[in-house]
Order: sequence, then structure tokens, then C-alpha cells
Amino acid sequence: MIKVSRRQARDFALQVLFQVDLTAQTLDQAFQGTAEFHSLDPAHYQFGLELAQGVLEHLRELDEAAANLSKDWSVSRMPVIDRNLIRMGLYEIKYCPDIPHNVSINEVVELGKIYGTDNTPRFINGILGNYVKDKDGTV
Repeated sequence: MIKVSRRQARDFALQVLFQVDLTAQTLDQAFQGTAEFHSLDPAHYQFGLELAQGVLEHLRELDEAAANLSKDWSVSRMPVIDRNLIRMGLYEIKYCPDIPHNVSINEVVELGKIYGTDNTPRFINGILGNYVKDKDGTV
């Protein structure tokens, strides 16, 4: 049950990041607007909010890492869903040591299957897998 709730919190964070990325909304505005459509317990709202905040606080660094790992794709050319899932995965891998890397990767890949294109899961998995491999020497 916790796994499902954390996935729902990640889904919530993705929707918040999507809105911030495409509109002039602030994080707080996107959070409030998105929260109306979710029924998460307070701890999972907090996890989703912290994830979205963390991504936005480290956006330049995460985008630089994504650009370095993606071949022939600037972050601005990536589909909005893909780039925000990559940002989320990179953030979790780098800044959430309590979450195993394979869990972070699997969770954003699963969200990519729901919201992205047919190519999204493979694209995200490749970038995040290469990041972990470069970082740790193993995937």
C-alpha cells in the first residue's frame, strides 16, 4: 500500500511540475490547483510537494545532467512529460538516499507508461540508468 501511495504522490508531483513548466503558475498555485483533484494522506502530499520543490530548486543542475546524458536532445526539445520525469528521477537518485535507485527509476518509468509516448519509458530508463551507472559504476 505504501508503494502505491508513493506512486500517487509522484503522480501528484509530476502534475504540479507539468503545470509549472507550461504555465506562469508558481509552485504554490500549481500545488493548490492540483491538490483539489487528489485525495492523498498528508504524508504523501508532503512527499509530493517536497519532490516538486526539490526538482525546482535544483532545476538547472538536473537539466544539465539530463542534457549531458541524452544524445542529440536538449532538455527544451524533450516532451514536457519526459523532461519532468527525468528531473524527478534524477532528483530522487541524487538527493533521496533513502530511496533505492532502482525504485526511483522504476517509478518514473511506470509514470512514463501512463502519461508519455511509446518511447518515453525506454528514453527515461536509458538516461537514468546511465546516470546511475556513471555515478556508481553499476546500474
